[in-house]
Amino acid sequence: MTRTNVLLFVRTCVIFVHMKTLHSLKNASRANDWHYTEIESAVKRRFGSYAGLARAWNAEHPDKGISRYTLVKSARQRQSELGETVISWGIEVPAAVIWPTRYDIDGVRIKYRARSEAKHTAEQPCGPSKAAVFEALLGTDAGSGS
Repeated sequence: MTRTNVLLFVRTCVIFVHMKTLHSLKNASRANDWHYTEIESAVKRRFGSYAGLARAWNAEHPDKGISRYTLVKSARQRQSELGETVISWGIEVPAAVIWPTRYDIDGVRIKYRARSEAKHTAEQPCGPSKAAVFEALLGTDAGSGS
């Protein structure tokens, strides 16, 4: 192997390791949240199903109706404040305990921007360019070929 090929291989390995680290950090942020099967089993122990929980909630709070589909989505991935409230009410566990990544230390829900608000604008750049990331990773100028 030539020196250039070795350097290219080493750079590729460094980038691959960096990307794997970013992926594991992203997944680690949700590691403290209850798994959806834990939430589902807690709901089934008390109400038999998400539909039973929805019926119980709707009977007690007729002005804030909710469907079982919203509850399932809240338990699995989507962040629905009402769904989280209903599930935590049903299984009698604070929502901040079930989803600690969605709440701050004081138990106040973290507000996320809506998808339409999250689009990047000229005033809000989307982050560093690829060249800047490569330069930071490799410690060299990304534009130079060697």
